[in-house]
Amino acid sequence: MNTSLTLPWHHNRLTVTQLPRLCLSNRSGRLGLFLVTLHLVICLSAHSLLPFGFSFLDYASQHPDRIFLPPDMQHWLGTDAMGRDVLARTLLGGAEAMQVAVLATVLSMMLGLLLGISAGLYGGLLDIVVCRCTDLFRAIPWILPLLMVIALFGHSLLTLILVLGLFDAFDIARVIRGATRPQVNQDYIVAARLRGTSGTTLITGEILPNITGIVMVEAAMRLTWMLLRFSSLSFLGFGASPPSADWGLMIAENGPYIAVSLWPALAPAIALGSLIIGINLLADAIDKALPGNLSRTVDQESAQ
Repeated sequence: MNTSLTLPWHHNRLTVTQLPRLCLSNRSGRLGLFLVTLHLVICLSAHSLLPFGFSFLDYASQHPDRIFLPPDMQHWLGTDAMGRDVLARTLLGGAEAMQVAVLATVLSMMLGLLLGISAGLYGGLLDIVVCRCTDLFRAIPWILPLLMVIALFGHSLLTLILVLGLFDAFDIARVIRGATRPQVNQDYIVAARLRGTSGTTLITGEILPNITGIVMVEAAMRLTWMLLRFSSLSFLGFGASPPSADWGLMIAENGPYIAVSLWPALAPAIALGSLIIGINLLADAIDKALPGNLSRTVDQESAQ
């Protein structure tokens, strides 16, 4: 028996510590990193960034005497239909959306990784069940089961996080399964099995480090979809509740008055769009750093 086993995939590992270097390696990655970092800074320190002389009540309380004021030194982007400061609500509006999107993405990625790697590694009945469940969930518009759950249990943040995370898990499992299947017959997996490596160690110590790049790209893309979904639900009245400063809710409240005042609806739309563009640019920078044969193989295997 030939014991000289090559490990062709180990040099293609992409670690989390390499992420900043990859993001700075091209122009789109640098722009994406700047936009995401800017939003994180604003989200964490929004209250300290509010305009000089700004009152905490300006973004939560109604002021009928200040409805749709034009931009001035006190209200840099003017006021909305309730007389609240547009800039303050825009700065504070991303916190809740990012919280829900991040937690839902973490939940869906954890479940998707577990199901996808297990299905790709072991195959058999588990693989068939995961694939058929994926087909079922992809055939159902995401908003229908979500609205059903909201009608039964209310639209608390916990309910939204659980439903959004669970609904995306099988679609993530499809992608992760496609990334796992080419790894199964590689020499390093054969060597690990010959050493008697347990299934848990095989997944966490061998397969997962070799598909980290795919996982990063998938997580970034899912995060953008979670942001859009939560903002869409807020726009429809099933996400954030008034008087919360949420981007989707701000667009819904001020959209009908866009001919009267532009900024109350445009400012949150720009904020949401810039964050999503930034995350997509980061995902694109990571994707470009992946080995070309790996990306093509994932596309082919996921389609099967």
